[in-house]
Amino acid sequence: MAKKQIQTSNVNVCLSTKGGVGKSNLATQILPFIIFNDKKNENKTLKIYEIDDNNISRIDFSDKRIEKNSFKVNQANNVLEDLSNEIIDTNEIISICDAGGGNDTKAVLKYLDKNHLKNCNYY
Repeated sequence: MAKKQIQTSNVNVCLSTKGGVGKSNLATQILPFIIFNDKKNENKTLKIYEIDDNNISRIDFSDKRIEKNSFKVNQANNVLEDLSNEIIDTNEIISICDAGGGNDTKAVLKYLDKNHLKNCNYY
């Protein structure tokens, strides 16, 4: 019997309506390590989109393959529109969306549902 290959998206979404549960830590520390530990991703670009009205992480990455931008919820639709285009246009970019708790997460989920982006990896 042939082994099934698991299909994964190049878009990772870290969210929870509860604040302070480690979403940003997962998005900025753990996922980048896991992604770049996979040899097939070593030449790809990683974009981290932080959508949070309450917190802005102050992380600077020395790895030039990682780009991080922070946005407020009222900018989320534009940011997620860009992310949607990246899903369609390229396989060379891996995206992480780090949504803050409460209304931030609700806004991101609403956008993803409205635009039928259901094949993302959710954490």
